[in-house]
Amino acid sequence: MSVVIRSKNPFQSLILPFKTTPYWWETVEPLKVDNKEIPNQMDVAIVGSGYTGLWASIILKEQGVDVHVFEAKELGYGASTRNAGFVGAGYKLGVSKLFKIFGKDRAVELFNISLKAREDIEETIRKENIDCGFVVPGHLVVAWKPVHLANLEKTAELLEKYFSLKTRLLDKSSLSACMETALYHGGLFLPEGALLNPARYYQGVLALAIKKGVDFHPQTEVQQIEQKGGKFEVTFSGNKRTLAREVLMATNGYTSSSFPEIQRRIIPLPSTIVLTEPIDKNLLEKLVHTKSAVYDTKNFLYYFRFLDDGKLLFGGRTQLNFKSSIIDASKELRRSISMVFPALKEIKIWNVWEGKVGFTFDHLPHYGRLLNGIHYCLGYCGHGVALSSYLGKLTAYYLLNDPRGQSSLLTLPFKKEFFYTAHPWFLPMVGLWYRLKDILF
Repeated sequence: MSVVIRSKNPFQSLILPFKTTPYWWETVEPLKVDNKEIPNQMDVAIVGSGYTGLWASIILKEQGVDVHVFEAKELGYGASTRNAGFVGAGYKLGVSKLFKIFGKDRAVELFNISLKAREDIEETIRKENIDCGFVVPGHLVVAWKPVHLANLEKTAELLEKYFSLKTRLLDKSSLSACMETALYHGGLFLPEGALLNPARYYQGVLALAIKKGVDFHPQTEVQQIEQKGGKFEVTFSGNKRTLAREVLMATNGYTSSSFPEIQRRIIPLPSTIVLTEPIDKNLLEKLVHTKSAVYDTKNFLYYFRFLDDGKLLFGGRTQLNFKSSIIDASKELRRSISMVFPALKEIKIWNVWEGKVGFTFDHLPHYGRLLNGIHYCLGYCGHGVALSSYLGKLTAYYLLNDPRGQSSLLTLPFKKEFFYTAHPWFLPMVGLWYRLKDILF
């Protein structure tokens, strides 16, 4: 048997003053899943058990496909249960840049995919009665620099003109009515922004996949995929093998070196989240007057939300490599909290955890099929809760040659660059440049 959520270290509290596992894992009862024996052959092998892999497997199973999901660790170990639970439309590539790069018609097509993803996840949660604390309090994008507020104003104009989205631009004075901070210069309120508990959402989708009859293989690392006689020979840890008619890579930021054709197209970046102790009710009422999730416009951005019990969940990109310790990351985020909310400079941290965010060179997600025949769906660049769920479904239809799998994302080249051979040697320099931009621009 295998559990969805990673077990806790009973000695951890004796070593560190905080837990180093996601808070979300504490909010769900571990769902036990039978680790099925791997058959000699199958229709489709999905590598990766996150939202993408789960939704692709559900669609395939509904179409009568013999589908198996393989996970190197526990089910739900990666970003699907480590993220902040923000659900919204859009991409890492902002709306203005989308229009500048692709022109009006293609930009509208591409952004509409993200709107459909946002709509689809809410419809699915309600239809399947997934208990994940889904609410729609809106998202508040706050301007790090005065010039960023002008950029947000342009975003608001595009969203209303082409997508009929009614946003609300806030100047610095109006923002101070939402939260007690002098750090930002205004913001843009996005009313369609939603929140959920990512681990509970994951559990709900996993339960649905199990009900549909999907076979899962946790603790089963895929080490090699080779074409053989018109099929794919998939080799696992322990030298086990199977033949699959099709393979779908759904590993995103957790793609290993065993798959260089995928890994050279995706850059894993770390993101760290801390959860504080509950904030005194009277203090909390002075600090914030909104239920919205908040994120800012920096390159090394901050993002945060207040939970119903008064805890602050605060995340950020503290560096662009995985060399710094979890202690260093927690210290930097605690300093960041005190920058945003000086009244919280003495707040205690209860949980600190990290996850890998899968970035692409064009800052857009991609799905499709490589020249070697392997399908893929990944590259959400930190916007994956809605997109990975929806694009997992589209990829399943695409794999089946079903017209429901078509979208304008398929027209985008899934680029790799000559200077990147799956070792992101350039990230420290990029990190320095981004920090400089955050200071100067």
